[in-house]
Amino acid sequence: MTTYDLVVVLTVHSAYNLNGIATSEVSILDTRNALNGIELPNIARIGDISKAIDTGVSEKVLVSG
Repeated sequence: MTTYDLVVVLTVHSAYNLNGIATSEVSILDTRNALNGIELPNIARIGDISKAIDTGVSEKVLVSG
């Protein structure tokens, strides 16, 4: 995970180790509340405007489908 600047959770799927992703220290945007109950500073959720993730660097984001 450390090779990525940002992980965006778009679906909840049992094939992914969500706890491992959450604790990877990579910035995470959780759009599905998949990480409910995990409170770490690298996790932001849709609608959570009180929390911003500052990585200290400029990120490039690639969206691929």
